Amino acid sequence: SFRLTDGSEKYVPLGSNVPEKVSPGEYAAMDEEKIICRLDLKQCDETKITKQTRQFIVYVQGNSKTNPALLDEALQKVCENITKFCGGTCKLILPITIP
Repeated sequence: SFRLTDGSEKYVPLGSNVPEKVSPGEYAAMDEEKIICRLDLKQCDETKITKQTRQFIVYVQGNSKTNPALLDEALQKVCENITKFCGGTCKLILPITIP
């Protein structure tokens, strides 16, 4: 899920095995146990892409001044490039808004 942190979440950054403190109010992608991506750019080790990776999530974001059509277009282009250069398929998911 995508949600705002309360500061108690578990987060271990990519390339580390030491947990890092998270501030309340950050937006993050989380599973049931931990943060998997913090502030859309601070990944955890489990989310790194390797030659063995078969499934992953790509998301795009804007702000209150970003035209939603621009975000849709960017994500569509990413999906086209993934399938063109890497094979496989993409599935677009409806927009998610974090308050």
